[in-house]
Amino acid sequence: MRPCLRIVRAFLLSVAASAVVVPGVSAATADERAFSRAPYLQFSTTNSIYVVWRNDGPIKPVVRFGKSLNKLTGEVSNISESSGTGIVVRVSLGTNSETIPAKWRSLRTEENLKYRKLHSAPVGTFQYEVRLMDLDVDTKYYYAVFDGEKRLTPADESYSFRTMPPVGTRRPIRFWSLGDGGTGRQEQADVFRAMLDVTAREKHPLDFWLHLGDMAYGTGRDMEFQSRFFESYELALRSFVCWPTEGNHEGYTSKGMTGVGPYYDAYVVPRRGEAGGLASGTETIAVVASGAVERGKPQPKRPSAVRPARPSVVRGDITHGLGLARAFPSLFF
Repeated sequence: MRPCLRIVRAFLLSVAASAVVVPGVSAATADERAFSRAPYLQFSTTNSIYVVWRNDGPIKPVVRFGKSLNKLTGEVSNISESSGTGIVVRVSLGTNSETIPAKWRSLRTEENLKYRKLHSAPVGTFQYEVRLMDLDVDTKYYYAVFDGEKRLTPADESYSFRTMPPVGTRRPIRFWSLGDGGTGRQEQADVFRAMLDVTAREKHPLDFWLHLGDMAYGTGRDMEFQSRFFESYELALRSFVCWPTEGNHEGYTSKGMTGVGPYYDAYVVPRRGEAGGLASGTETIAVVASGAVERGKPQPKRPSAVRPARPSVVRGDITHGLGLARAFPSLFF
């Protein structure tokens, strides 16, 4: 076993992760009313990260960021057709054969219809994917989303992230791994709360988290992603990158062969080895490296073990933990 693996502690939260809007955890805040999908983080590297969100109708998207909550000196505001060079815009504006609500008809302009299309988001949705670049390695940053000069997110410390350490760095890391959620039951809320309680009590936040699939029961529709994943985990998504895996439930609506569907609309993942590891050439299989840990994320096998009824914590090393990942829906390292 590699020395780096011995220093990683595993905490097993062995309850079915059935995603639900978490009572008392993800209650609506002022910023959420400004968005149809609140800001969340994606695709972090040692010197870059994505901030993604949705609005009903277009805005003038701006993200400001910096090392101090009260001094956001960096800014990205340029619209780009290419991922990684500015702000990518995706839209849902209906089709010529579709009945369009009156308030959105005026948005079907030649310019707006050139943007990339969302698979099945509600008509009128504008999704913004903003890459923050030239960041310092292993450094904490704060960020805020604006509509021009109007700030949409509050000045809150939870709108922050830490860039990855250099690949090969040997030190303890903490990540949360879960799967098979999205049924709208209370058990998933209990698992989420347990994770928040442990990280708060030990004053050791996540470095990142992994979702092993089936986050949008029952057929991976856009509305199911919204209610059973994004709204349920909003507090974590704004601060920590979730690296996703497409499960069979997402596969009812999203197709890995084409990379089209709500799953592929929702996530931004590396294709050319930008986050370390090997280039896959497709969003269907992404490879990431954090410190001395590397992980590929192909289509997983469905967990099959009987799940206990209450959260529990089991300590071990990362090798044992990854073995248990096949049997239990939630792992905490």
